[in-house]
Amino acid sequence: MKAQTFAGGPGYLFIAGGATLAFISALTPHFATGYHLNTGVLAAGLAPWLVYALAVPLVRSVVTDAGGLLLLLAHAVLVVNERFLQSPYGDDTIYVVPLLLALLVTPLLPLALRKADLYRHRKE
Repeated sequence: MKAQTFAGGPGYLFIAGGATLAFISALTPHFATGYHLNTGVLAAGLAPWLVYALAVPLVRSVVTDAGGLLLLLAHAVLVVNERFLQSPYGDDTIYVVPLLLALLVTPLLPLALRKADLYRHRKE
């Protein structure tokens, strides 16, 4: 029986960058005490990266790399726009967009499970 190998490549860098963006978006300035960690924003920001992190170790392909890059760019645009260019979190965009991104990344999971071939028995 052969050992299962896990691939990662740039996907792990995308996950680290996305987690950093989620943390940056969750630190909101407060006029009296400095910064507050908004856990709802953190959870919403980490949602697409948790879904993406399930697919990355199982399959390394152009699809996961391109998807991670597009996800990172979309999340970066959201964080810069909502956190730095506008008044922080006037509407629910900071919650809705990451959850929509998580739904867009979800089709990578069946692809990863099909390519991973974890549960098929092979004769050696």
